[in-house]
Amino acid sequence: MLARKITSTVARLRELAARLPEEHRQIADRVAAVLEECQDIAAHLEAAHLPITEPAQHARPQ
Repeated sequence: MLARKITSTVARLRELAARLPEEHRQIADRVAAVLEECQDIAAHLEAAHLPITEPAQHARPQ
């Protein structure tokens, strides 16, 4: 979920950057690159978390 939100934010930032002056566009591009790295990290963390939490959801009631 977090990875998708970051991806959406990057897309909006890139749309905004297209309308900015070159100097600001360069800054927005650097920020987008950092956010894309964060998105990759978030995706890995979310993937690693699923196997741990999924079995608990299907546990039999005692």
